[in-house]
Amino acid sequence: MSNGMKFAGQVVAYAVFMALIGYLSTSPAYTHLADDKAMIKLSFAHYGKTVGECRERTPEELARLPPNMRTPMDCPRERSPITIELDLNGEPVFATVLRPSGLSRDGMAYIYEGFEVPAGRHELEVRMRDDVTTEGFDHVKTVQVELEPAHLLVIDFRAERNAFMLSR
Repeated sequence: MSNGMKFAGQVVAYAVFMALIGYLSTSPAYTHLADDKAMIKLSFAHYGKTVGECRERTPEELARLPPNMRTPMDCPRERSPITIELDLNGEPVFATVLRPSGLSRDGMAYIYEGFEVPAGRHELEVRMRDDVTTEGFDHVKTVQVELEPAHLLVIDFRAERNAFMLSR
């Protein structure tokens, strides 16, 4: 095959490739949300409370332990699962129990969920229990929100403030 034929074949192949890339960059049209919808994202990472209290070890227990493990206090590592619920206008939208991560179940629990909702004014209530020793919910936030079409509302939990935060 001559060099001219190879060059012509490369030009044709590149032209087809560029036309394909050009077509796929504009078509098919992608619409993130419908014109009358908004998005609520529930996204955070949180440590549940430890499942038990620390206790002091007896002198007999300390004597049975290797010297490098003789700490006077025995504290559990396992964390509580986190129960989370989200209501929109009094109707349940989402409910789950998040398990702590890690081999000893002592890590954070993670959530990242999105909900497509109608745009407009809504009453939003988010509830969380992060302690298995309590009844009901430890953290509750109820707010009125105005969601514009194609608007994104993110619900986060900030441990340093011990409260849910909403950001737009």
